[in-house]
Amino acid sequence: MWRNKSPKTFQPIRQVLGEMASGRGRCMYCEDSAGTDIEHFYPKQRYPERAFRWTNYLWACSHCNSNQKRDQFPLLGGKRPALIDPCSVDPAKHLLFLPTTGEYEAIGPRGGKSIEIFALNDDAPPRKLPTARKQAFDKLQILLMEYDRCVRAKHVAKANDIKTIIQDEPFSAVLGFLLAIASGPRAGQRTLRPGVSALVRKHRVRGW
Repeated sequence: MWRNKSPKTFQPIRQVLGEMASGRGRCMYCEDSAGTDIEHFYPKQRYPERAFRWTNYLWACSHCNSNQKRDQFPLLGGKRPALIDPCSVDPAKHLLFLPTTGEYEAIGPRGGKSIEIFALNDDAPPRKLPTARKQAFDKLQILLMEYDRCVRAKHVAKANDIKTIIQDEPFSAVLGFLLAIASGPRAGQRTLRPGVSALVRKHRVRGW
């Protein structure tokens, strides 16, 4: 039987999930809004036996959790989850980032359902997710060029500050896609600012 728990019961879980999330405790679905909710990947109403399983907890913003997903939980073939669990599945295998628009393109059914249910291509205010991802893509490149300038000028403290800013930026997946483009075919690298691919290799940004 489901019993209500004191908010203090979940406080340690909130703390750990917030630390696991990217940047400043960003939502594990949209990566933009700060996480506020303990999200049950398998909805507790439909899967009460998973309600207190650590592997079923994610950190999500209230919009993705309460406004978008709610109790929706489609299955593939009646068995496997159709949504991306970012703790057990690499989102980059199911979502393709389009740097010219900031939108996600689905790679297979999991990507399609995740885009649909979490409205990951919602560009209407206040979310404006594709616009924000495109801006993040541009901003990360500018920050990398400034980081390189500071390193060459031996401004160590400022370079470290910029590195922290890059690591704490929302949309950590965008940084992942940027690094993939930088190490990919030259045709794809044309979407990057001149010299960014070389800077990624020079400063071993993948290891950050």
